[in-house]
Amino acid sequence: MRVPQNKTYMSKFEEYFNKKLVDYTSFQRATTGLHKSTIKNYNTYIPRFCLHLKTDPDQIIETRKQDIQNSEVKFNERYEREAISYIKTLEKQGICVAPIINVIQGFFTNNSRRLALDLHKLKVDKENKNIKYSPSVDEVKKLIQHCDSVRNKLLITMIYQNGILPVDLANLKIGDYPSKPWVYYKRKRSKSNKYWKSASTPDICKYMEEYLILRKGQTGEPLFVGREGVLTGSSISEVLSNVIACAKLDVVSGFSPKCLRDGFNDALIDARVGHEVKEALMGHNADKIYHKYGSESKASGRLIEAMHKVYPLIRLTDTTIEKDDSADKALQRLISILPALETVAKLYEKGQLILQ
Repeated sequence: MRVPQNKTYMSKFEEYFNKKLVDYTSFQRATTGLHKSTIKNYNTYIPRFCLHLKTDPDQIIETRKQDIQNSEVKFNERYEREAISYIKTLEKQGICVAPIINVIQGFFTNNSRRLALDLHKLKVDKENKNIKYSPSVDEVKKLIQHCDSVRNKLLITMIYQNGILPVDLANLKIGDYPSKPWVYYKRKRSKSNKYWKSASTPDICKYMEEYLILRKGQTGEPLFVGREGVLTGSSISEVLSNVIACAKLDVVSGFSPKCLRDGFNDALIDARVGHEVKEALMGHNADKIYHKYGSESKASGRLIEAMHKVYPLIRLTDTTIEKDDSADKALQRLISILPALETVAKLYEKGQLILQ
């Protein structure tokens, strides 16, 4: 796999502060007793937050202790304002901010409850919340061209052609996705009891095959990894935001990783896919499709049929589309026997042939 040459946030942190993150007392205190997956999130997000503030973790805590004793609002709400500004910046880039908010809150609270931040003012502006942009196929192809790895191409294609959210992509294991196109599959969503029900596409299978050759992992291992380990939903969003910026599409209002999923949704509407089928493909309410079509075998057939129907609208590569050519063969057979039929017709007209 081709690895980007840019430094990780952890290496940038150590270079900037000339000290390892784990050597800071405030970080040790904040992560004591936490689950290893939570500590991993702290290792991911705290360096970024500190680099944004240009202040090391211990100094942040010391400054916070002094600020809360100050009666002036500009001091005792300093880090609330800094955190809100930082989070909103990430949000505009289309990055999933929920885990980042939890880490920042936890860092202060775990050092001392009285140091906890009040982030109730952190709200998404309505005008930003309602922005929706549906990218064209050419714009998505432009993103693919600016990817520096087949992994990123696969991420973009899976969101655009199957509508899978970054948080659900992060939970995929090697072997979860079909290796051949037009195969029905279903996977449980990470944040609910709902299921994704869809069919694999030629584009996704093509990039999946190329990626797995480079990935060299075993069945059951996390599918998407990076230089810092297994990719999370927010890290996938950040990776894609960087690709969008590289392609200079970040200047388009509403263009974010999520808009790729909106593009898939709009393509299903343009292809006139039935509502129950669309809901199942988008992972909203897959059970509705059973109410209309009954068994899973019939429902899966409808889903595969819908994906065949929408694929020409979202096709990204020159991968050959498998199709049923039985009608073409029947037409060729008919053409081949036309001369014989004309001979029979002439004999009948001359009375030399009697049809019974």
